[in-house]
Amino acid sequence: MKKIIFIDWYETYSFSKIWGHLEIENPSLYHQLQHLIFNNSTLINDWMRGNTRFCNICHYLEENGINRLTTQTEFMRGLSLIQPASPLFLPILMSLKSKGYQLYIATDNFDIFGAYMYPYAHLEQVFNGYISSAEEGVLKEDLGADGKPVFFKNFLIKNKLTYKDCILIDNDPSITALYKACGMATFTPQTPSETVSALHLILKNQL
Repeated sequence: MKKIIFIDWYETYSFSKIWGHLEIENPSLYHQLQHLIFNNSTLINDWMRGNTRFCNICHYLEENGINRLTTQTEFMRGLSLIQPASPLFLPILMSLKSKGYQLYIATDNFDIFGAYMYPYAHLEQVFNGYISSAEEGVLKEDLGADGKPVFFKNFLIKNKLTYKDCILIDNDPSITALYKACGMATFTPQTPSETVSALHLILKNQL
């Protein structure tokens, strides 16, 4: 039986966006944030690799006309709205834990994930922990000098595991293909119901 289940965060476990509530509540501010941050791939990748931090983002936004207090206030409001993509996730995940699986979020994400999102959403009540690109300094797609991915390397070494001990559930087919080639069992759900089906399959077959 596999020992570890890694679940991707955005568009797999949750569709909650940073400042996503503003799309309805304040569309002008939402689109301004999208333009300044999320349409800037260089900035996003630097943030996800831990080369910049939330405080730097707040400063950058302030330089571009968005008040720091507004940025932080709306961010905190967004934290209160984080939800899993399906209410069916929790009971299945708890069943998997009762069978001996350890559950981890594995996410290309920002420093705010570990500092704010994980604790504010009480994810420690569901998961054993998380791996975040901002803390590892690499994205899931990043390769080492040997041509092999490095995102999970520290975790596997620390816990004396191999890829074959793990399952990855991630909506990005390029990522699941990369880790399947390393020996991981993988699922690539495109909808919450497909994620539910993957979890049920793991539970039923004790993969």
